[in-house]
Amino acid sequence: MFEDLIFKGLTLSIGFGGVFAFIGWWRDFRLKLKLEQFKILQTYRDRFRNDPIISVVHAYITDGGERPANSKIFFYMGQFEEIQIMVEKGLLDKDVAHTFFGAYAYNAVSKFKLSASDDWHVLFRFIEGYEKSGRTKAM
Repeated sequence: MFEDLIFKGLTLSIGFGGVFAFIGWWRDFRLKLKLEQFKILQTYRDRFRNDPIISVVHAYITDGGERPANSKIFFYMGQFEEIQIMVEKGLLDKDVAHTFFGAYAYNAVSKFKLSASDDWHVLFRFIEGYEKSGRTKAM
């Protein structure tokens, strides 16, 4: 009888220990995931600040002037498609992506008069998510 009690107590202790270990592991895993998302976000934010092609296209969208070459526009718009793919794969939070990059994409689509029928399907999924977030604004 006493041995059964010790065995049950030991089993419960091990069980609770496993649960607490799993909870600790899960918390650490989620933190690492958030840090990876932040690194991705930093990479794209730095690219939008420092890349010469992006700077030229962004300046045209916000300030006007001479329209950039189509290759530069395609590169610029492709950045938003990459971001949308990362959102869809769970590598980047959609609210964060829309907050940081949604207005850029939204205004560029308007400025360049792009449509989903122009093979910009991934881009327009990003725009649609941005519009649903209620953050749409013109620059």
